[in-house]
Amino acid sequence: MNVDTDTHSAHILVFDSGLGGTTILTALKKQLPQCSFSYAMDNAVFPYGGQTDAFLLQRCGPLFAKLIAHEQPDIIVIACNTASTLFLAYLRQQYPDVAFIGVVPAIKPAALLSTTGVIALLATPATIQRQYIDLLSDQHAKDCQLIRFSHPDLAILAEQKMRGQAPAQLQYDRIFSAFKRHPKAAAIDTFILGCTHYPAIADELALAWGKKVQWVDSADAIAKRATSLLQAMTSPKKAKEAHLLLTTDAQQEEIERSLRRFQFKSCQMLEI
Repeated sequence: MNVDTDTHSAHILVFDSGLGGTTILTALKKQLPQCSFSYAMDNAVFPYGGQTDAFLLQRCGPLFAKLIAHEQPDIIVIACNTASTLFLAYLRQQYPDVAFIGVVPAIKPAALLSTTGVIALLATPATIQRQYIDLLSDQHAKDCQLIRFSHPDLAILAEQKMRGQAPAQLQYDRIFSAFKRHPKAAAIDTFILGCTHYPAIADELALAWGKKVQWVDSADAIAKRATSLLQAMTSPKKAKEAHLLLTTDAQQEEIERSLRRFQFKSCQMLEI
């Protein structure tokens, strides 16, 4: 159910290093049509999974200082697992008047859906190694076996598709050929799409896996969380013009073309 459009609107900024966060943006716009949305891409250093933690933490401060000053958002959604893990605590401390939402892999709903008790997390190499994956598994999937699959090219393939290119299905098939050799592969009945890019290539992933399984992502959960935060805001908010913000003008026309459906009023560069 949508929030009362007469009293609860807000400006929501969705952030990712690439276009993957638009899978979250789509769910947010569907759930909260009365709000305005800007999208920020740190495309100068995409993908975040290929950067060191030290580099990203150093970049976080000046990047979000500019984003927040420019957009003055009510809610910021960090639509990236890597960034959510590294940035959220710092950002919440630095900007107590802004509501932040992070993204984590949907391990809890996957565990609830599974009937075999064998679930698979498909994520970037950086996400797979995070300690919080162990914590999520211990908290929400104690009765399940969590198998972790990763490949550095999947986010890049998804980004290419989202920019209007068409990676060959053979590339996905080659990546999944190694996953299929896992001794528990036949028992997996639920896959967690642990990167916001992956829902964009869900059809290709399903075809590469070749067996009927459930595919779960975090988009709807993030939309519900944003709705809850918005309902808790006491003062009425005003929707603002929606902007697309990039950290480099490389492929600007290509990016704008791929995001035309979101009807951003302008595309602006941020110097970091």
